[in-house]
Amino acid sequence: MKSWVDWPLALLLLAVLYVLLLLALPERSVWVSDEGNRFIAMKAFASGTGMNIPDAAATLDSKLSSFPPPYFVKAADGQVHSGYTQLFPALCSIPYKLAGVWGARALPLLAGLFCALLAALFAKELG
Repeated sequence: MKSWVDWPLALLLLAVLYVLLLLALPERSVWVSDEGNRFIAMKAFASGTGMNIPDAAATLDSKLSSFPPPYFVKAADGQVHSGYTQLFPALCSIPYKLAGVWGARALPLLAGLFCALLAALFAKELG
């Protein structure tokens, strides 16, 4: 049976692959639509408005919205919020303020690598 000594090398190669994929992604793009939703929510946290997302269409007419339900929710006070949990955008707003888009992408990169590390350790433990 193959030794588990090679798993750090596999993790390093995975990290290089993740970084290359992030570098290949244009800065002003998102991978999937819910990433765009979370990006908008993260920018709201970074700007200091918390969960409240500025709605440009509502400034023209209160019945209009730039953000469709169910992905965005309009509260009773007229404020727009992301329909997703606010924890991830709130956490990503910190590195976003420090390093821009690439800072915000660092958190998912690190989380993915941490999950890969855990998967390797679980696989090693389970044999």
